[in-house]
Amino acid sequence: MHEDLPPVGRARDRATSTSSGEYRTIADMVIAARAARSPLFPRSMFGEPAWDILLLLYRDKNVCLADLARSADTPESTAARWIDFLEAHQLVTRMRCGEDRSADRVELGSKARDGLHSFFAALAGNWPIAAATG
Repeated sequence: MHEDLPPVGRARDRATSTSSGEYRTIADMVIAARAARSPLFPRSMFGEPAWDILLLLYRDKNVCLADLARSADTPESTAARWIDFLEAHQLVTRMRCGEDRSADRVELGSKARDGLHSFFAALAGNWPIAAATG
């Protein structure tokens, strides 16, 4: 993280911030924007599986690893490595489902949810279309 950098734009006040439903709409917009660039530029330019996983978990709550990998358009082995990383940083929780790791269920941790709420609040303060979703 870059704690020495000032925040960009104006975030909504958390006390007056709207529901997580609004933030889910913004999450959907971010996911759609990322998908829209895929046919225009090589995917290797924007390889961010961890970010894709966090966004998908925010939107879909509790997802098996195989579905996360498919939705993030990344190999299961890559998704599994990133889930390991995210879990080690307490950003996700993994529920083991037997020996097949692809069946493991993953959900967003509170630390990641709080960070994403702050991110979406900043977007809502900067993107008129995002602010209009509330």
